[in-house]
Amino acid sequence: EILHKNWLVCWRNMTFKDLHDFPLWETQLHDIIKDAFAELQSIFLFYCGGSIAGSESIASATKIGIMEMLQFAKDTDITTKEFKLDELTRHFTSAASMDKVELTGSAARHNLVAG
Repeated sequence: EILHKNWLVCWRNMTFKDLHDFPLWETQLHDIIKDAFAELQSIFLFYCGGSIAGSESIASATKIGIMEMLQFAKDTDITTKEFKLDELTRHFTSAASMDKVELTGSAARHNLVAG
């Protein structure tokens, strides 16, 4: 089944090692996300556009950009008095920057981190 195949690919690509108390909760998280995967995938595809039309590559078409994340925040009220929009933006930008660093060779990493 394609949904199960997509789930396995997504789970293999998730990184949690930097989160508090990892790996103590990994099994529980796996089970929760697996059970909700169809709905989560649908939400993700809605916000990233879900197609390669107008995108440079499949990779860019299947990533949520800052504008999509801001729309998601607006639609879901994910931000609060304690977790403001600027903090969400900072976390998103930081995660996107780290993603770029991980995708580069070691010689180019210094330029991305410094610049």
